[in-house]
Amino acid sequence: MIAVGKVSLDMVAISKKKLMEQLEKASEKVIELIMKEYDDELVDVSNINRDVGKVLDFDGARKDEFLSRLEKFEFIIEENNNIKFRMPTMESFDLSGNLQIFANIFEGTTGIYYVVNGEEYEQIYNKKPINAEPLDEYMPKKDRLYLIKKSGFVDRKIKNVLKKNINNMVFPFSNTPPINILDSAGEYVEEHMPKWVTQTVGDSVKRLTKKYKGVR
Repeated sequence: MIAVGKVSLDMVAISKKKLMEQLEKASEKVIELIMKEYDDELVDVSNINRDVGKVLDFDGARKDEFLSRLEKFEFIIEENNNIKFRMPTMESFDLSGNLQIFANIFEGTTGIYYVVNGEEYEQIYNKKPINAEPLDEYMPKKDRLYLIKKSGFVDRKIKNVLKKNINNMVFPFSNTPPINILDSAGEYVEEHMPKWVTQTVGDSVKRLTKKYKGVR
């Protein structure tokens, strides 16, 4: 005779294991989808102007850092025998340090801005960027990037002091609505979650039936 409690516990254990396996695969798919959006929405746009694209480096170190943090993100949380699958958001995903610039893009940018480094900032305003918040605080001060809003004063400084073409310094995401690539995989998860759960239960029942087949 098989104890009902034993079967129930086995069912829970098997279902939990199967669901964890399914969600692990789901997290890998989410990362894949977000990184595709990263290339389509961020890299391609930033490289429209090669000068600015080179400075922003969205296809180099920043991309590597973004992917690294995404891979370390805790998608699956287990609490009190409950399993939760969470998506990275502006609140839960680490956008500090060299990824601060993405917070500006994800939230949207109103107005036209230029991208300058610490030395250029000082040349434009004749002072160090003491109160200005850099987009990459972990970089050496002279290499830190800043967004400064377009104005007649700034335009003249860029042309006459920096001796640069203002068009080659425009932040490519100026005057754009929010581009939150972290949301890009949300529809995929919502669409497939019911199927994952149903499949998990079905697979668990089959495995349990096979395990206890012929047992009395």
